[in-house]
Amino acid sequence: MNNLCRLIWKNSLNGSKVMYSIKSYLLEKVRNLVNDVRVDVNRSPLKPFDYATNLLHIYKDFKEENVIDYFRNIEMVEDVKVVNRFVNIKLNRQKVFEVVLRNYFSDLWRNYDLGKGRKVLIEFVSANPTGPLNAVNGRSATFGNTLANVMKYFGYHVFKEYYVNDVGEQIEKLVDSFIERIKEARGLDFKIPEGGYEGEYLKDLARDFVDKNYSREKLKEFLIEHFVNSHRTTLERFGVVFDNWFKQSSLNNLEETIQILKDKGLIYEHDGALYFKSTLFGDDKDRVVKKTVGRVDYTYFAYDIEYIKNKFLRGFDEIITILGPDHHGYINRLLAATKALGYDNHKIIILQIVNVIEKDKLLKMSKRKGVLVLLDELMDKVNPMFLRYFFLSRLKDSPLDLDIELINRLTLDNPLYYVFYVYARINGVLNNYGKELPNFEEVLGVDIWDDEFELFLSICEFRDALLSALNDPYYLTLWAHNFAKIFHRFYNNHRIICSKELGVEREKLRLILLLISKGVLERWGELLNIELPEKM
Repeated sequence: MNNLCRLIWKNSLNGSKVMYSIKSYLLEKVRNLVNDVRVDVNRSPLKPFDYATNLLHIYKDFKEENVIDYFRNIEMVEDVKVVNRFVNIKLNRQKVFEVVLRNYFSDLWRNYDLGKGRKVLIEFVSANPTGPLNAVNGRSATFGNTLANVMKYFGYHVFKEYYVNDVGEQIEKLVDSFIERIKEARGLDFKIPEGGYEGEYLKDLARDFVDKNYSREKLKEFLIEHFVNSHRTTLERFGVVFDNWFKQSSLNNLEETIQILKDKGLIYEHDGALYFKSTLFGDDKDRVVKKTVGRVDYTYFAYDIEYIKNKFLRGFDEIITILGPDHHGYINRLLAATKALGYDNHKIIILQIVNVIEKDKLLKMSKRKGVLVLLDELMDKVNPMFLRYFFLSRLKDSPLDLDIELINRLTLDNPLYYVFYVYARINGVLNNYGKELPNFEEVLGVDIWDDEFELFLSICEFRDALLSALNDPYYLTLWAHNFAKIFHRFYNNHRIICSKELGVEREKLRLILLLISKGVLERWGELLNIELPEKM
């Protein structure tokens, strides 16, 4: 937030009560009546009402007149009307405007008590070091990084970690495939093993080993280091930096961890393999942790158990694991391991697939690499900042279509450009104003008109978006799009510099709306790592 907005907001702590969110304020009143998560509060489509609740749809035996009386007795409510069993609420606009104006835009609105300084580890991306990062990894990187920013904003101590799977069958298959590619580069007969890696990127690397004779172990070390460095470079280019890169190979207490579970009666032997009784904790089947076939004794899941234990032993109060598509089967087994170890603060998030569309065609594969569309390839075509926005443009549970042409289109049908235009318009007015900008105190007694109040409510709903973003950062892009629509409509229909036509007070109030819009947009940009343009 710039110094101008900080100066304008310096007197915003004079109110007697901090209202963190208008919607949350009303929802609290509803929950005081019925503590039921099915009951919600949203914007009302009925003019001139502001919000509506589905209370009477859930509680059909409630009498309308009793509910109307209840809401009319709420301090900030001016009128109530029931239409089709929806309870529509009109706020006392002047009172809401003044209370929120005094309190909402102060540092108190962050509500640090939400995080209370709890230490949270977020693990995300964590792609195997067996090839370049792809579009799905880009979605994970954006989601995890933005979630970390939002949690930090609310007072959590957040640690971002990348888990490097440098042990296991996939690494061995990578080495097998690379050895065959070296044979190919030498002009010898070769055969990529079943389940191996056929990507062109290994052929490119193999050419540098035609005249070298490395042991298998040295080749493995080279490949892991190469792809870890590649991932790090790609992510830094994308604007995502991790606090720690944690290697699976550094987990050296597997025997001890398995013994802990044995002592709890949670490990048994079957056909020579060791199984963890994950079904006792809600999993659909027991899971193998140690096997007798293959080149690696301990399974990936055994390492997952040890990694979970390691995180909590490092002092984290809560851990969040973000996984990609086709990992739904991991949820119950990871939660089972967490519970078996005596912990419970483990949140697992699954992100859905990313489809890349160019010229109306779905790019299923990269022609050159033989894998999913690569993140580096996307960044060659699209500004990473725009990519980050679009990676958050759908709910985490929904597949995401990335339309390259739309993302690159610098027109108002590009949703990020649409938001940029808001910020540019605001700066255009403020920078050309030519007078001292007003302070909040100067407009506290000014009547706020309908369209002004609609814009004001939209600004205030950023707070609701922030709270929702703790579950899914998508709500930050949703808020920005909705806010931009309301702002542009207001700007197109009303003059901001209007003292000659409507008086000095009206002009000051509208300038204040622009100032707080500017400050909130800047905060939004910081959270999403998006740089807003001063002009366009």
